[in-house]
Amino acid sequence: GNSRIDESSILGPTTLYQVFAEVAYGGSFTGAAQRLGLSRASASKHVSQLEQLMGARLFARTTKQVSMTPAGNALLREGEGLLLQYGIDSDATCK
Repeated sequence: GNSRIDESSILGPTTLYQVFAEVAYGGSFTGAAQRLGLSRASASKHVSQLEQLMGARLFARTTKQVSMTPAGNALLREGEGLLLQYGIDSDATCK
């Protein structure tokens, strides 16, 4: 069985979280995308997938800036532990 994932498939929660954290710390999708070697659209899509997964909005997006929602702040604070709490195995992508 070939277990490679292509760009269009849903990425592991840890990858999504990594993109989220970059955006959170940098305050911009563009900057996060550049640091991670992604397109801005791709970075935005990753965060949207994470938001769907968590069932909450993580950023309040305006044309000028990106600000954290309470859910986003909580996720940043709790980090990996919160992913585990949602029943997502963060080690699955590391083995």
